[in-house]
Amino acid sequence: MFHRSRSLSVFSLVMCAILAGAMAPFVGGVIQAQSPAPYVLYGLDFSPYIAGQNPNFNPQVSAAQIQARMQIVAAHTRWIRSFSMTNGLENVPSIARSFGLKVAAGAWISSNVTTNAAEIANLIAACNAGLVDLAIVGSEALLRNDVTETQLIAYT
Repeated sequence: MFHRSRSLSVFSLVMCAILAGAMAPFVGGVIQAQSPAPYVLYGLDFSPYIAGQNPNFNPQVSAAQIQARMQIVAAHTRWIRSFSMTNGLENVPSIARSFGLKVAAGAWISSNVTTNAAEIANLIAACNAGLVDLAIVGSEALLRNDVTETQLIAYT
């Protein structure tokens, strides 16, 4: 029993140390930018939204907000993956480039043909400007049944 209790105590200490390290970026309930991590992730799915914002309702995001949010994660990754190219998110590729990041940019395809046209036009413009390393069109559109396979292929 002595060994089991000691092992449990060591486990508890290790877990406390891990949790303390994980909480280091949070000071007073606000995420703080840190110096570069000892390791860098290959890529991150990026969302610039903050508490109270919802991409489904009034989804406009300013370039300043994208830059502030990206600054938090830029030192910890090589790639950023975005999911839309409208409502301010068309700024993600250029802002990511300003941090020296590679970009996998996505055009969000829905059942709204007008919005889809804007998504595609903005994605093409970013690609033509050399800001996108990987272009993704409608990655979840078939799953959501927003478009048919034939309709999705027509966008690519």
